[in-house]
Amino acid sequence: MALQKEVSFPYFNPIEKKIIYSALDEAADYLREFYCFSPREWFNHCYDLKTELEGEVNRSPKKAFAEVRQYTPIRENFSLFPNERYQICLFDKNILRTLWKQSNMEFYPFMVYILTHELVHVARFCQKLHPFDCDQESLQKEEEKVNQLTQQVLNIKKSETFDKISSLYHWASSSVRSVSSSA
Repeated sequence: MALQKEVSFPYFNPIEKKIIYSALDEAADYLREFYCFSPREWFNHCYDLKTELEGEVNRSPKKAFAEVRQYTPIRENFSLFPNERYQICLFDKNILRTLWKQSNMEFYPFMVYILTHELVHVARFCQKLHPFDCDQESLQKEEEKVNQLTQQVLNIKKSETFDKISSLYHWASSSVRSVSSSA
């Protein structure tokens, strides 16, 4: 899909948002297979996705494509689902700017890569494999671990496109914190 710089630049347009949600479904399928989550497990119910235009994504670090934020939803009734929820916040401007600069990069696989990376973070938080709040050194080590796991998850669908995207993603995210907390 060729991206167009018209109407909603620098934000995702409605067609791109549909593609993003398809990419999210594919990324979640990869994670379910990798971590052996059953379709009814809690993982399906512990995250949601926001873009910059959908609100609450009001700042985008210079290079980050996305970040994970943690919040506690208000519930009136007892729920079997986790108390903490995670919000994957996409930084439209950074993603679109990168895609326009890298004209040979395709939108859909790039979004699958970004969303797989962020869902690995979410899975690790949900399974208590890494604390959400941590110091900068622990965060850097976790980011390296998540980059490795993202590669393993995407080896399910090995392709040259994902390899190219992986090198770009690693370069762009190496100096940026992709996880932050929100109140």
